[in-house]
Amino acid sequence: TRHQCGRGLYRVPGGDRAVKELRERFLSGKTSLNLGKVEDVHAICGLLKDFLRKLPEPLITFRLHPRFMEAAGDKSWSKQLKCSFTHWSC
Repeated sequence: TRHQCGRGLYRVPGGDRAVKELRERFLSGKTSLNLGKVEDVHAICGLLKDFLRKLPEPLITFRLHPRFMEAAGDKSWSKQLKCSFTHWSC
């Protein structure tokens, strides 16, 4: 089912079989992967999480991690970010 507000989009795991099928279709490259037609949005999130876990270096690199943590502690920045997310709510 498509994502509904109030549910953890990345916290609710996609079905193992659905994630595996998406991964195989993506890696085969034989057909385009039209994610708009995938029923289980959690399977899409599971595929993304698998991809991010397998990166050789995290998306937020070890070298830049302290700077991200410093920015996260900045109260003015976190308030601005919170306001941005409020506009995205359902």
